[in-house]
Parts: sequence; C-alpha cells; structure tokens
Amino acid sequence: MINTLKLMAIPAMLVASGAANAVVIGPRTLDFQDHPIITYGKSNTINGPVTSNGILSTNCVEGVCYVKNDVVVSTVFDQTSAGAHLHRGGAPGNRNIHTKGDASGFYIRLTSADSSPFSFSFDSLSIISPFSDLNPHAKFLPDGTPNPDWDSVQDRFHIKGFSAAYNPTLWSDPTPTSLVAEAFVDIGFNGTFDAIAAHAGFANVKAVWIHPVGRHNTALAGLRDFDVRYDNLRITVVPVPAAAWLFGSALMAFAAGAKRRFKLTA
Repeated sequence: MINTLKLMAIPAMLVASGAANAVVIGPRTLDFQDHPIITYGKSNTINGPVTSNGILSTNCVEGVCYVKNDVVVSTVFDQTSAGAHLHRGGAPGNRNIHTKGDASGFYIRLTSADSSPFSFSFDSLSIISPFSDLNPHAKFLPDGTPNPDWDSVQDRFHIKGFSAAYNPTLWSDPTPTSLVAEAFVDIGFNGTFDAIAAHAGFANVKAVWIHPVGRHNTALAGLRDFDVRYDNLRITVVPVPAAAWLFGSALMAFAAGAKRRFKLTA
C-alpha cells in the first residue's frame, strides 16, 4: 500500500525552485492583525522576489511592505509623492488596512518573482467605506438615503488584476498591457467583494491593485476625499496555467516512485 499520508501532503509541499521563489500552493487569509502602524514601501517596482525578515520586507522601495504567508501588501510607487503610505486601522483584535488620499492605491502580490510558476486567485476582500466626514462622497448617507454628492463616474473603486507583479509605472500608466481583469465597486460599499464573481480573470493573476476611479496617483487621489478600509483578504496560490501540467506530472511521478519503493521494500 502506498504511503497515503505522504501523497496527501504533496500539494502543500509544492514550491517553486529556489528559496527566493518558494511559495506554498493553497489558500490563505490575511486579517492584518500584526500590520505596522504605517508602511511606506512599494512592491510594484520589484522585478524579482520580495524578501523579508518576518512580516516586513527588506527590499521594497521607499520603505517596508507588509509580508504575510507569501503575500505582499503595499501601495504603489508614485513620483507625485514619495511619502505615499498605508495606515493600520481598527482596534486590537480587529485590525484592517486603512487608506485615503495620501496613497496611490492598495497593491497585492506574492513574494515570488514573475518568473516563478505561481500566480494566485484573488478570491475575496472585505471593503469598508461608509459615509463619514473623511468619506463624504459615499453612495449613501448614514440614514440609508442616496448621497447627492456621490458621482456615479468618479466615486467608485477600480479593482484591477495583472498578469505580472512588476508594474513600475502605474502612477502614470494605470492600464498597462499586463492588465487582465477589472471590476468596480461603489465608494460607500460595505461588505465582501467576491472577485471571481465580478470577473473570471481574477482566478489567475500575479498582482491586484485597487484605487478610486481616475485617481491612480497621490496627486490625483487627494483631489476628492475618500476613506476606505480593507480586511480579510482571501487568496489561493495556484500554478500558472502553463506550469499546471508540470505539477500534475510531478504528482504522478511521485506516486509511481512511491509505489516502486514500496514493492522493493515489501
């Protein structure tokens, strides 16, 4: 009998070759409980793996990025503001990522390089953006009535998926050729954004970027007030389609080898 436990463990053990690209296949959820108070790092300009010494990157541009379970969270490089950053929001035990007009969006990628055989499925994300003094253009007022100051064109979040994690000029070119998935959520949305339901392309991406429509850098973001918090990021690391058959072959080879070894030792 083949060692079933070893075979069952294979999917969790599959990693890219090379320690710098090592990423474990499977789902993960980030709740940002240990996110620093502020992070200034930008990960979209790293043409290679993101390295870390725990929950903080060691090679993000202009500061540290948050790193957890092979996932990197940051804002994007922005020549209009070197000080663009993400805030830690919430209270102890209920933390989140808080961003507003002092950042050029919310960027998600893996620690692995674009050359690695891994991408991820962007599954879901909690988006919290109720009306407030800091968020005066939310779609609805606190009593649930429509907000007359909400604009159906510009008061929306633009959610983008990319086939590459290295997108260094997003601040000036927000729709590069690596763009493969798009969705929109109204500012004022409070709930769980189901990315795959919004666009099937989010099932296999190298990076995700969220910013208000038309406000892809800090200079533009500051022109119209908004305030949003992100929580419970759920992704699943998967092989890129071109590499998927290699993993299937590896599984079959492993099983065949295990069976042969069992016969030899039986």
